[in-house]
Amino acid sequence: MYPVLLKILACICMLADHIGVFTDGTLYIVLRSVGRISFPLFAFLLAQGYHHTHSKRRYLARLFLCGILSEVPYNLCFSGTVYAPGSINVLFTLSLGLCALFCLDQIPAFLTQKRNFSEDLAALCGLVCCIPLILCAEWLHTDYGGWGVLLIMGMGLFCRRPVPLGTVLFLFSARECGAIAGGLLKSGASPAEAFSAMVSACTPDHIAGRALFAFLALPFILLCSDKQSTFPHSVVGKRALQYTFYLFYPVHLLSVALFMRVLPDL
Repeated sequence: MYPVLLKILACICMLADHIGVFTDGTLYIVLRSVGRISFPLFAFLLAQGYHHTHSKRRYLARLFLCGILSEVPYNLCFSGTVYAPGSINVLFTLSLGLCALFCLDQIPAFLTQKRNFSEDLAALCGLVCCIPLILCAEWLHTDYGGWGVLLIMGMGLFCRRPVPLGTVLFLFSARECGAIAGGLLKSGASPAEAFSAMVSACTPDHIAGRALFAFLALPFILLCSDKQSTFPHSVVGKRALQYTFYLFYPVHLLSVALFMRVLPDL
């Protein structure tokens, strides 16, 4: 599967997820469950893009700028107001994740080559430098928060190793179930009660059950080709396609806000 096809699939799943916010019943469950597949795909594509881009700084600048431009459409779509301090859009999560990939890649390389650190110690230092980025995602309340940054890190470290990659994606998918069990254990419930509650939540009508659908991104990721240049289009077409994906995020948010929030009230 070409990476561009994976991007299209991720965009379709994201669109379904955002439309699902304004529905109810079975349609809500279906669309929101399908939507869980999108972020792992974007996380994988970000990790691939990091290794293939000609300029990591420009890559980060494009993501961050698009995140700023998308914040008002994001707020209009999900809060109905221009300013909503409770959460910020997923492009800031991706930007922090890209910074984390830089830490995992460049800091160990610098320490081993310039400071004669052992590879293990240098890798540990790279991981430690990612902690502020994870905490920043939580503090800013970015979409998916610190878990999103951790998933991007996992995609960068294990993108071509199916077993550890699957493990990382499973832990991400099961985070809501783990939060339920952890909360009950913290409040004094027995392990059996916590486990029972966790299992009961693993249904599509519960947020924890829908989160598990993120694991379905794994087969698409494993099928994706690592060769970015194999898709048959020109350099100009490639650049146009690249910016089309950047524009899709704010444009689809405005469209969803218009058709699902504004027009029904007219």
